[in-house]
Amino acid sequence: MTKIIEYKCPACGGALAFDSHSQKLKCPYCDSEYDVETFDPNQMSHSAISHSQTEEADPLVKAYVCQSCAGEILTDINTGATICPYCGNKVIVPSQFEGKFEPEFIVPFQFDRRQAKDAYREHMEHLDFIPDIFKADARFDEITGLYVPFWVFDVTTEGAAKYNAVMTRSYISGDFNVQETRHFVVNRHGKFEFNKIPADASRKMNDQLMDSLEPISFFKVKQFERGYMAGYYASRYDVSEEECRMRIQDRINSTTKAALDATVTGYSSYSSTGYQINILDTKGHYALYPVWILNVKWNNDIYTFAMNGETGKLVGSFPFDQKAFNRYVLIHGPLFALFIFGLMMIFMTFMGG
Repeated sequence: MTKIIEYKCPACGGALAFDSHSQKLKCPYCDSEYDVETFDPNQMSHSAISHSQTEEADPLVKAYVCQSCAGEILTDINTGATICPYCGNKVIVPSQFEGKFEPEFIVPFQFDRRQAKDAYREHMEHLDFIPDIFKADARFDEITGLYVPFWVFDVTTEGAAKYNAVMTRSYISGDFNVQETRHFVVNRHGKFEFNKIPADASRKMNDQLMDSLEPISFFKVKQFERGYMAGYYASRYDVSEEECRMRIQDRINSTTKAALDATVTGYSSYSSTGYQINILDTKGHYALYPVWILNVKWNNDIYTFAMNGETGKLVGSFPFDQKAFNRYVLIHGPLFALFIFGLMMIFMTFMGG
């Protein structure tokens, strides 16, 4: 038997959800609010059996029984917070975030669903020649709030670099214009500290898409509490700390090189002849980060758009709709041609007169 938690309102029994505005658990029925850190979900009954024929048929699927409607909730093996597809009840599976899978930190959502929908809609209004399906109001309702697992690293590096630098100056000496060129060998050495370098730890998420959500500031970071996940989806990590550390290696090296380069000043030009970079210390932190996700299928391709749930930054790519462009040309082309023809007639009349 696997225990699940259903955050219920002690006042009316309604399903509680984390409210991004008040930063509290809020009941949508009686508007009661509760502090996440002090609320005890154990005061309301919660338990479920996670074993079913579905799990026996597919070991990558977990099944839970909703205690509000008795519907079967199916998730993958990494999901730790979800919503019942039948009654909308918010469910958290605490065993998914225990032991090595317990996050150290969580950044609560700072933007709610309405704000995410409005941001997406406003972004669509400024784009031309994209398929109509991306602008459909019904599509906005499919946006999903998800806590994405991240490994966040604090890194200390030591770097050394050598440069060939040139300093030039021009001056007049008697009847001559003189250009003086001086060459230098420049050595630089330093120790650098980089804090909160993020790397998403979910194989389901596109790394490039998650990277583009930066800056990931962690200004609103909190100690992990399960209550922040109420009303949202959440997954535990399935990419190890070591894998993520290897993925950020190039980023650490390039950032250290840039920091060394920034110290070479006062020369007309310079070029590096070699770097030596050593990582002295790395400390990883496991955290959950808020992201609003919208998937749109068009022409058998899936286009994923994401909004940073802490900063509001929206990222994603849109397909070019050739048919929409052709319609635009068909409608506006003759008008444009007529406008050009009118200008030519005015020009010819002017020149003839």
